[in-house]
Amino acid sequence: TSESVDLGEYALEFHDGSSSGWVTIWRGEAGLAIAPEELFVIGGEYVTPSPDVPAELGLQNGPDAVRLTRGGAVIDLLGYGELEGFECFEARPAPDVESGFSLARHPDGIDTDDNSADFAVLSPSPGLFNLPRHDIELSPAKTKVLDVLESSFVEHVVLSVRNLGTLAAAPGLVTVKLSDSTDVGIADEQSVVLSHAIESGGSAFVEFDVALSAGYHWLAGDVVYARDERPANNAVTLIRRVGLSPVVISEVMCDPADSCPEFVELFNNGGRPFDVAGTRLRDAAHDLELITSRSVEVPAFGCIVLTSERQALLGCFPGLSPDAVIELEGTWPSLNGTGSGSFADSVIVADRWCLPMDRVAYPPQPSGTKGQSLERIDLFPGTREHVWSLSRSPGGASPGVISYGAIVDVPRRRAVTAVPNPFDPYDGESMIVTVPEDDVGGRAVVGIYDTNGRRVADMGSTTAFPAVFVWDGCGVDGRIAGVGLYVLACEFYTKTDGVRRVEKVVVGCARRKR
Repeated sequence: TSESVDLGEYALEFHDGSSSGWVTIWRGEAGLAIAPEELFVIGGEYVTPSPDVPAELGLQNGPDAVRLTRGGAVIDLLGYGELEGFECFEARPAPDVESGFSLARHPDGIDTDDNSADFAVLSPSPGLFNLPRHDIELSPAKTKVLDVLESSFVEHVVLSVRNLGTLAAAPGLVTVKLSDSTDVGIADEQSVVLSHAIESGGSAFVEFDVALSAGYHWLAGDVVYARDERPANNAVTLIRRVGLSPVVISEVMCDPADSCPEFVELFNNGGRPFDVAGTRLRDAAHDLELITSRSVEVPAFGCIVLTSERQALLGCFPGLSPDAVIELEGTWPSLNGTGSGSFADSVIVADRWCLPMDRVAYPPQPSGTKGQSLERIDLFPGTREHVWSLSRSPGGASPGVISYGAIVDVPRRRAVTAVPNPFDPYDGESMIVTVPEDDVGGRAVVGIYDTNGRRVADMGSTTAFPAVFVWDGCGVDGRIAGVGLYVLACEFYTKTDGVRRVEKVVVGCARRKR
């Protein structure tokens, strides 16, 4: 009402559903009053914010009941759980609730004399209206965002402002702020005042442009609304990393030899040591798991090997340095070596903020390759798809060292290269072809031809540069090409005009004498 209510004659009484009768658990005193259209909280010492009247009520899970009396007359009654006596509830009892939840009149002030209809299971909100009159929620407008950017970028951030309250938010009373914090402090701060009202259930969008430089950025959005009754949903933080991670996945053992564990190798392509403390690992089917909480540095252009059984892995590879092996603190993801179609599993490594550093999805292992790892050829950072090959190391893998044929530096020459040339596919050797960035800006297609111009092998195509291809010496018929000279042709296509130019390299397929 619009007038205060004196609580001097009021009392709270409790009924234990497993016994009979009512027990007074709180009694009001003269002069104690509820202000007009306001709430009054009676509760224990752990209730926050502090109750208007502290009292240990001793309420229990149902089936039980609570009633409000005035001068001995029942004013209101709430029964919850499977109660049997009609004097313990109004029409139908409200449901019992799990620990941590409350029974709340929904909406506030409704009283149909039916506990089941009038009360709902909600999160506790002592001292607040069960349905807030004023509640502004802030959230990102995009459900999916690009959280890792290759280079400096101006991001267009759109935040959604939603009115969850029962009353409209008046014009000029809601301000949305966005600050960009970096490792060295706050780089930028902007604010927008909403000049129009937001009706109950309505939304508005606020837009910001933020220039993101290299490094980490914490974009903190906040709503300033003095009347807000639920400030917990007023803030949102978006984390961005600008610049590719120097750490890449360089080797994956998903089908180890008997008695040997799986492992994942990481390579640091940066110019300084990288601390893996707080970084995480996952596969396609599981959540991110902590690699290590300890400070462990991967040296510049060095490797670190992750596994579930450190001592077992060292026993399988005697030349492996113990300092280069980490036993995962979290649960090992259990990598699949088989699968349907072109996908067996994936490996994702993330930084301490759970932003991806590198990822690879690999196909099922061919038959007869147990104990052979998958090794990455192009070890320079990049956002394109990377090239992988079965290990040609004598032991089936090369944990802790750069694999055979790996390319560490980004190809910078404008010419297509093939290494080694000539090569011996009869001895398991492969030829690595690099296609540097081209000013055509379209697509490159790489093929192998014999000296009569007949196509021998298709190496694939790409739209992302620089690119790396691998030729194992096999032709389109699956057999190793004969000893001799071949022409590697790289055709560059523009986006609109077709073929712009063709670059050719003479390559040799040889067979070493034994």
